[in-house]
Amino acid sequence: MTTWLKRAITCVSIAVICTVLSACAAGPPPTTPVPPAQRYYLMVFNDALPGADAEFNRCFDADRIPDARTLPGFASVQRFQLNDPQMYPGVTVALPKYLTLYEISTNDLAATMDQFHRTAGVTGTGSCVGANPTTADVYVYRFSAPRQDRTAPDPTVPPGGPRTGYVHIVFTVPQQAMKSQFEQWYLTTHMPELLARPGFTTAQWVALAQAQGPVPPTDTAAVYRLELPRTRSISATAVLPSPGAAPSLTGQMLDPNLNRGYTYREFGPPVTAP
Repeated sequence: MTTWLKRAITCVSIAVICTVLSACAAGPPPTTPVPPAQRYYLMVFNDALPGADAEFNRCFDADRIPDARTLPGFASVQRFQLNDPQMYPGVTVALPKYLTLYEISTNDLAATMDQFHRTAGVTGTGSCVGANPTTADVYVYRFSAPRQDRTAPDPTVPPGGPRTGYVHIVFTVPQQAMKSQFEQWYLTTHMPELLARPGFTTAQWVALAQAQGPVPPTDTAAVYRLELPRTRSISATAVLPSPGAAPSLTGQMLDPNLNRGYTYREFGPPVTAP
């Protein structure tokens, strides 16, 4: 073996050793971090065809609710129906009679919604007999602020005893001149004010992620939970003041023509993740 060849082999060996040592020192290749899961409300508003409520509800309870438990990131689901009376006066935009409110936690909303549409159909009712597909609205809202809870006891609602749960959803639209101040005002002033009213227990601020259906949603919304004794319904004394009523800071911040709220009464127990 010539001196030149020996030197070449030595150089190659040294280069290989250096490469191996460098790789060991560097450790394994970096991995792409998994984004944290986001929390969402999936709101499915439905009507039954005339005279088909019983069939529609049987199907929803027997098929659609079990389907929900297979969704990636499923946390809970509960059904509601439109309450009479409503707490928010003067709303002219109608939403369907039934609401199914899902809570999901996922870092891949597209995959979750793809499975939802495969199992439950675009309307959220799948092949349920009696469903009215022309009035269905499906909204997905992302939790965009920490949940707020009632902090003071409610002297108007006696403790204990059977309760009825409600969800009150306000689709919020600010006055154009107040856009820059609106969210801060709502979260620090208006939301705590409502949480001091009879029956209010929690409030969640959300931002629109996606939507389908004939009734356009708003960019932001507030989802309130209420509990009242079964012997007490939401009466006229619990009706919220009109947003446009003067003098009112609420009327100055919220657009009275576009802002709208809907009160739904629980229509079944909450179902949580297995």
